[in-house]
Amino acid sequence: MLLVSLGTNATNLDSLYQDDVSSIEKLCDAMLSAFSGKADEQKDWKRFENLFLPGATQLDIVGGDEPELNVLTMEDFMEGEKPWYDETNFSEWTIKYTIRQFGDMASVIQPFGYEYFNAGDLDEDEGVGYTAFQLVNKDGRWWIVSLIWESETEENKIADKYMK
Repeated sequence: MLLVSLGTNATNLDSLYQDDVSSIEKLCDAMLSAFSGKADEQKDWKRFENLFLPGATQLDIVGGDEPELNVLTMEDFMEGEKPWYDETNFSEWTIKYTIRQFGDMASVIQPFGYEYFNAGDLDEDEGVGYTAFQLVNKDGRWWIVSLIWESETEENKIADKYMK
């Protein structure tokens, strides 16, 4: 009975967000918009989770003289970062896509813009960053298998050819 219930819930979740995973562009946009919004608005973490293949990973690079690489499962990311995003006015959007697809796999380079304000920390920022996605088309939909991202810094600028 539990297995039937879990299967039905997964199917309902998939159909609720089916449009998000119907194309590469829609999947990448949904990933950014799922956790964008005002601090007093509910972010859509179920939508976010639905985009990732179970076991998917996220890597972020914190630049500097000796860059730090953080490797997280999606579950770890949501557990650690959800409170910050939920209490922050945060917006992230696509600047451009570069998509390379072969059969049921694709790589996407997606420069993005962002801005945020967190009243609890009195912290605010805006800028651009660069995300690279690895995707797979499985079970009639696109999934994020892995992604890696880094924000632009004064020392590490995104080349114009990726931004226009």
